[in-house]
Amino acid sequence: MRPCVVGDGPVGLGSGFCQPLLGEGDFDHRLAYVSPLCCDGGEVVSIRRIGRQVAYDFSVERYHNYIAGGLVHHNTFIGIAEDLSYSLGYRPWLPLDDPDRVIDVRVPNIGLIGCETAVHSVSEKIGPLLRLLIPRTCGAEFRPGPSGYLSRVILHRGCYGERCGSTIYIRSYVERPDSFEGIDYDGFVHWDEPPPLGVFKAVERGKVVSNAASWFTMTPLKEPWVLSMLSSRAATVI
Repeated sequence: MRPCVVGDGPVGLGSGFCQPLLGEGDFDHRLAYVSPLCCDGGEVVSIRRIGRQVAYDFSVERYHNYIAGGLVHHNTFIGIAEDLSYSLGYRPWLPLDDPDRVIDVRVPNIGLIGCETAVHSVSEKIGPLLRLLIPRTCGAEFRPGPSGYLSRVILHRGCYGERCGSTIYIRSYVERPDSFEGIDYDGFVHWDEPPPLGVFKAVERGKVVSNAASWFTMTPLKEPWVLSMLSSRAATVI
């Protein structure tokens, strides 16, 4: 299992999103040389190691996922990296011979990123991260919705210029739950912060045929149904 270290600088063709991850043995002694992301553009004066942060370092053994990131937007960052991977059908940062590089998903496909508001979540976080992480070779088309905020991204090509055609929809929870019905998401569903239960049910019903993967990137401060219906049953529900 290889840690993903998030550094600063633009991520696109030939940069972070497409580079192999650090080897497990290289992580500790190279961590000190990685410059963290600074949301305010400030300069890091010093870095003092405090050891492992259990709350922010996690892995999912079944999918061999691992992320070590900062305390601001790190959840969304790795979530969108996985969104793009499912849209492409592979994780471009892994070596070609890595068993987790190729994802068992049909391409092209349709995915969904659900978030709290278009005004803040899309314009200030999700939209910029999509533009940051999508390589130029993908020929991405960013389409705004009627409100003027980003509502759809089409990846015409993959990282290496191959045909792709996957579409990512971006929707906010302020919209009515029934407006989420009617699209069969066969790629993925990414909930960036927990959605209202009605929205969740409307989208998950549309996955009856595809059985597409869903994941959450969140700080669990809202929507207690996530604990009662999902988290507390995680050991028994597959």
